[in-house]
Amino acid sequence: MKKTTKPSAIIFDFDDTLVDAKPVISKALEETFKEFNINKEDLKHIDFNLSLRDYFHDIFLDDAIAAGKSYYKNYYKFAENLQPLKYAKETLDFLYRHKIFTSIVSNKKGERLRQEINDKFNWQKYFVNIVGSGDTPEDKPSSLPAIEALKTSGLDDYSNVWFIGDSNVDLKTAENLGCKAILFGTYPIKTDVNIDFTVKSHSELLNLLEKTYA
Repeated sequence: MKKTTKPSAIIFDFDDTLVDAKPVISKALEETFKEFNINKEDLKHIDFNLSLRDYFHDIFLDDAIAAGKSYYKNYYKFAENLQPLKYAKETLDFLYRHKIFTSIVSNKKGERLRQEINDKFNWQKYFVNIVGSGDTPEDKPSSLPAIEALKTSGLDDYSNVWFIGDSNVDLKTAENLGCKAILFGTYPIKTDVNIDFTVKSHSELLNLLEKTYA
């Protein structure tokens, strides 16, 4: 792992970076595909880490709006099963104690994202800004949501911002912003982005932060 310096700010992805969302999202998509007679085997070209507004039109065409409503109806049925990843809260506590400017940029619908952070997990104190799909004219991998997330940071140089996420969409966002790209998790991904470093878990991330701030 490359030698690290203290970040000027940190941006987290949300789903599968801070919370274990894959089971909930998968079930909601399966129910929606079933309702609209979509065969998932035909969707291998779809990047499900993009926002729904970016990829639902490719799948459902003229039914995209109705399918979006169906998806969120199904998502709400399973959302109670959403759980934090192990040691995610400890990571956030560390950043909060050290007064590190921390925000979230997610491709989850902004209203739902804030509801989960504020009401389900009570994590609102940890994040200066929470930016979701629809909050800016473009979603990840555009840099616009990340710029919005950093708008009160006072930074005009993003080169030492850490963007932490589990997908190529997150890495592309970091590249587009011009900040450090940190790949989180154990899932192998294909990317042409220069990854600054990889952390497999919050235990590993917390250990890295503790060494950085020692």
